[in-house]
Amino acid sequence: MSISKTIEINRQTYYNEPRKLSVIWMSMIGQYFGEALITSQKYFISKVKTTISKTAFYDFHKNTFNIRLAKALNKMFEVDGEFEGGMNARKYASISYY
Repeated sequence: MSISKTIEINRQTYYNEPRKLSVIWMSMIGQYFGEALITSQKYFISKVKTTISKTAFYDFHKNTFNIRLAKALNKMFEVDGEFEGGMNARKYASISYY
């Protein structure tokens, strides 16, 4: 028996299998994009919270910063405080130098 004859006899199965795969693939793709959407929303929420915290910090201390300190703080906030080796006098001077 040839392959075409076998397919013809089992035509219903032949056409239903790709549909099943299609449903599985669509489910997997939907799950991937759903998870990607949730991850991006969590990232967005964390950025909004960070921005609100920075704004509150600056509002509370707005009259106590000089220009050099404000410049150094802006740089620290920009890199989320992840200075290699921490902040020291040399780094402070290089960041806040006019």
